[in-house]
Amino acid sequence: MAIPPLTPTPVDSVLSLRGLPNPESILQVAESAQHWTEGETVRVLSDDACFASDFVRWASGTDVQVLSLRYPTENLTEVIVRRPPRRRLAAV
Repeated sequence: MAIPPLTPTPVDSVLSLRGLPNPESILQVAESAQHWTEGETVRVLSDDACFASDFVRWASGTDVQVLSLRYPTENLTEVIVRRPPRRRLAAV
């Protein structure tokens, strides 16, 4: 069975962290994430070798959803993340 090609995830913005060393790249993500709106999808790019593991660890302590993590080139990590809409409580 053939695996279908990846369908690009539409994003609202791109955060390029290329050239930033560890831990500066994660600090920049944390700062930027404070301004993401509900439902916003962001493509984050980094050439930091430790970025993927650091990002997943950071995201696990937030409400940010990691939609995909891939390596489009040898020295680049791409993460697609989304700030989920807040749950609404039903009126009683």
